[in-house]
Amino acid sequence: KKPTSVQALLYWREWWGKNKLEAIKAETTNPAPDFEQITPTLMSALRFVPVKASINYLDWPLTPDLFPASFPGITTSRDDALVDIDLPKLKSRLSQYFDAGISDEEILNASPSLMTSTARFNAKETRSVLMKRGILPNFLRYTYRPFDNRWLYWEPETKLLDEKRVDYVQQVDANNIWLFTTGRTRQDQVEPAFLTRQFVDRNLQDSGARGVPLLLKSADSLFNVGTASSWQPNIGVAPRKYLLAISADPAQLMFHVLATSNSSLYRAENFAGLKQDWPRIPLPATRELLEASAALGEQLAALMDVDTPVVGVTSGAVRAELKGIAVISRVGGGSLNPAKGELALTAGWGHGGKGGVTMPGKGRVEVRVLGGAGDLAVAPSLAGRAFRSSGTPLAERGARSSKPSAHPQPSPSGGEGASHWGAGQKVVDVYLKGVAYWKNIPEPVWEFTLGGYQVMKKWLSYRERALLGRDLTIDEAKYFTEMARRIAAILALASELDENYREVKTNTYAWPK
Repeated sequence: KKPTSVQALLYWREWWGKNKLEAIKAETTNPAPDFEQITPTLMSALRFVPVKASINYLDWPLTPDLFPASFPGITTSRDDALVDIDLPKLKSRLSQYFDAGISDEEILNASPSLMTSTARFNAKETRSVLMKRGILPNFLRYTYRPFDNRWLYWEPETKLLDEKRVDYVQQVDANNIWLFTTGRTRQDQVEPAFLTRQFVDRNLQDSGARGVPLLLKSADSLFNVGTASSWQPNIGVAPRKYLLAISADPAQLMFHVLATSNSSLYRAENFAGLKQDWPRIPLPATRELLEASAALGEQLAALMDVDTPVVGVTSGAVRAELKGIAVISRVGGGSLNPAKGELALTAGWGHGGKGGVTMPGKGRVEVRVLGGAGDLAVAPSLAGRAFRSSGTPLAERGARSSKPSAHPQPSPSGGEGASHWGAGQKVVDVYLKGVAYWKNIPEPVWEFTLGGYQVMKKWLSYRERALLGRDLTIDEAKYFTEMARRIAAILALASELDENYREVKTNTYAWPK
């Protein structure tokens, strides 16, 4: 006899977070019928979890629907040996590794990870093979963590790099842009997408960085840029039709994705969906809306590209509302003296862990409220002012070029910003050591996260003197100031990004089912 078909009912309750054990214990003694009945759908990929998002969220295209080809970042598994902040140090270390006159034992003492075998890496055999061939000139600029570009020795043969990602490396070029995001996250918050032109470490984002390029290289050999015709847009059939319908281009679409994912309102409204899959992005119904959104995305891209100066933020006349942020200062006043070691980072920001992993420390910060004695004299632009960006209504904004090689600059002034730090607002002073510190970092800037990392604190953790082996340079101390200003300028776009999302959400292109 055929079994009678019975409709299965699915109920859900989430036990998550740091208090989950206490919650489960309480449930056993005082059970509560607060399970939620759910119905998996094809749109939610038949997941046995509820998908709570904007009413139309599941009607929007996934990022891979827009840009089909994607690549994970590089994994060395030997970062301490193959990645470095200082290019000369990296070249020296690798020159020794490739020197047949230096024994394996000497290399083991100098760089243990290069001579320590693992399940996928035979250290002695690998070195023997590579020494016969010789070192290659593959020292690449490398986005190791958000706002932390370094140098990588990229080796195309053997397992010296755990995951060298040859297919990915072939696609990286100065004229190509990459949008890195993640399909899932282990964090309690969903991080926005990150845009870069550099080679990227897979751990750029806590849950594993995966990037979609604007352009795809058709063939050609490794590191050979080839002709312009060898590059084609990485765009799907449906989005191609969409762009043709509104007379727009793929670069504008990618900048729109960047702008949308950086809207805190978008991430809050669609939190559950974003935690489980690639971001779904509403597409503007008109060319004008796409251009306005892309212009915001281009401003974000310029601020995230730390190797490119941004006028008004890191170069030229710095905007008044940014000038007083993260000023390198000395306790008691006066100038810092690098020759006396006053740029040494020794406040306990990081220490070496097992296997060469850097572990963050507490460091030293002092939280203050603006408006105290000396604040107005040191940083008049921070007292009673808001960070501002372009206040032009979306409908009135003009078109902006969206070529992948462009570096547009953030708007210098205008309407209401989302974050206000004036008198009465908290700032932190971040100490290098006893006498040196960066003064007046707005608390939201200091606490800013990207990729699952507290950006500024993460940067410091790798540069503790005991780990770096030297003091900070003057340029590095200035870079920390510039990083704070870039982040402040990003936060100043918050209200515009949210308003842009609202406009697009209410004027959305009907994506084909």
